[in-house]
Amino acid sequence: YIGGRRPKLTPEQWAQAGCLIRAGVPRQQVAIIYDAGLSTLYRKFPVLG
Repeated sequence: YIGGRRPKLTPEQWAQAGCLIRAGVPRQQVAIIYDAGLSTLYRKFPVLG
């Protein structure tokens, strides 16, 4: 990675987090499970309404 911070989660972990969110698990719960910020999850998986 050139510049910036290394990703906290692996691509596999992001995929798992996305599956949980699509399955209806609250983002707050997913943030706790993966020790990721809530704003990061909303950025990565925006609410589509």
